[in-house]
Amino acid sequence: MKIFKHIPNSITLMNLLCGCFASIEAFEGDFLNAFYFMIAAALFDFCDGLSARLLGAYSPLGKELDSLADMVSFGVAPTLILFSFQRSVAEPLWKAAESEGESTLLLSCMLAVPFVLVALSALRLAKFNIDTRQTHNFIGLATPSAALMTAGFMGYASSRPALMQLLAENAIWVNVATVVVALLLVSNIPMFSFKFSSLKWRGNQSRFIFIALSLLLGLLLLLLESFAFPLWVACVLMLYIIINLVLAPFKRVSDGE
Repeated sequence: MKIFKHIPNSITLMNLLCGCFASIEAFEGDFLNAFYFMIAAALFDFCDGLSARLLGAYSPLGKELDSLADMVSFGVAPTLILFSFQRSVAEPLWKAAESEGESTLLLSCMLAVPFVLVALSALRLAKFNIDTRQTHNFIGLATPSAALMTAGFMGYASSRPALMQLLAENAIWVNVATVVVALLLVSNIPMFSFKFSSLKWRGNQSRFIFIALSLLLGLLLLLLESFAFPLWVACVLMLYIIINLVLAPFKRVSDGE
């Protein structure tokens, strides 16, 4: 039936809607809820591709729609989380500077930095659509990984007042981290994907090592503080980046391991 051909695109639209809700929550300053909406968006993002393969419902429309949905869920939403955080830090400083007649240029620059993430996310998604080398592995950090790492850490921090205060006092380093993550999106560093073509060790070494370390990390967090899911997601994705950076000198920019 033709109706089944529309299922993947309908799932993609759910990804988009979750990204919109995440953006609203980010503007409201509820980073934890924004993170959970982005997790839902990532699940829909996985399921739309899976359903397209199962139903044989690939289409140029679906490919373009997927990129547009990802742009909202994994480009705009994390940017708004970072912007909302920086705005909350900058507002009292802004008022103090204006009352004393001091320049607010530096504060304006601080508020502009998060938008580097959305700009390079758009570039990353556009490059991915035309890069034939990324059918099995990635070149550069994938937008969902960057977004969920950012949202996971900020969502966890928002539930820990002491940590949020520490971040506010060192907001410049949040901006530095934002720029580094944004540059990783458009880098030429080869990164393994989470797709298994088989369950053999050969060709999947990076994935198996990553899974084992991720489970150990989850166990450690469980022992330390009753397992904080957003923090685990953020740490797992940071681990993913570290593993790929360590392996990068030994790998070629190609489609295989």
